[in-house]
Amino acid sequence: MKKITIHSFIHSFIHSFIHSFIHSFIQNLPGIGFQLNENLSLIFLHGPVEEMTGYTKQDFLSGKVDWEELIIPEDRSVIFENRKKLKSSPDFVIQRSTEYV
Repeated sequence: MKKITIHSFIHSFIHSFIHSFIHSFIQNLPGIGFQLNENLSLIFLHGPVEEMTGYTKQDFLSGKVDWEELIIPEDRSVIFENRKKLKSSPDFVIQRSTEYV
């Protein structure tokens, strides 16, 4: 019989809650959700990628298509500035909607 400590129970509960919240958020996202690695390369895409961009998820993840090239010119300077902030401060969080060409 495994002894469950309060600490391990709380840790397990929080992990489960966060996982459920993120899964629900991603499933209901009205657009494309993505994650970048420490080099700011795409490592995860979710949503109607091909319907919204004309390219498959694999086109982006393989590097065949550069997602930054699809950003409308008016938003590029903000995106690139945020990219610099992310490189200098990994805890920096960006929550933004942008339009793509």
